[in-house]
Amino acid sequence: MLINKVFGSTSAGYFSLSEKVLGSPIWFVTSSVSDVFKQEFSEQNRRGKDCKILFLKTFKTLLFIGLIPFTFIFILSPYVITPLLGEVWSPVGEYIRIFSIMYYSSFVVNPLKSVAYLIKKQQYMIVFELLKLISIISAFSMGFYLKDIKIVLILWSLLVTFVNIIIFLIIYRLVKEMSNERKNQKNTTIN
Repeated sequence: MLINKVFGSTSAGYFSLSEKVLGSPIWFVTSSVSDVFKQEFSEQNRRGKDCKILFLKTFKTLLFIGLIPFTFIFILSPYVITPLLGEVWSPVGEYIRIFSIMYYSSFVVNPLKSVAYLIKKQQYMIVFELLKLISIISAFSMGFYLKDIKIVLILWSLLVTFVNIIIFLIIYRLVKEMSNERKNQKNTTIN
């Protein structure tokens, strides 16, 4: 809605199509991975196992699995969209390129952030969503001030990517603390 109000329906259409081309498939994959990860994490947590190993393994797997396709998307999207959709839709390729960085970080982090629910730290999810909202509002404010849609998109992508990194670090710290508490409990029990 904001893109439509501030930059017009053409820019909103380009954004909408880029979101459908890139966002929908990524959401499908991350929700599937998230379901499997949540189940495995819950099971290991219930058994009293060290979930940090699973967390880091899942993180590394997502990081490496996503690296190749997102690199290709970043490099090739402007050159592929025009022949596929026509010259009128060529800006969509640039929108996809700009958002590919943000979607890559979301691809890696979104399945992992479900840990906050699993370890009963839901209050962090509110903070995560607020950080993303502040990022988007900041990007739109700067873009509105400069009257440049590209500034909005680049800032949006970079700020949300930065927020995703912060989310990962916070979730990792929570998992690490949980793991350390488990080790301390086992050591106390043994002694």
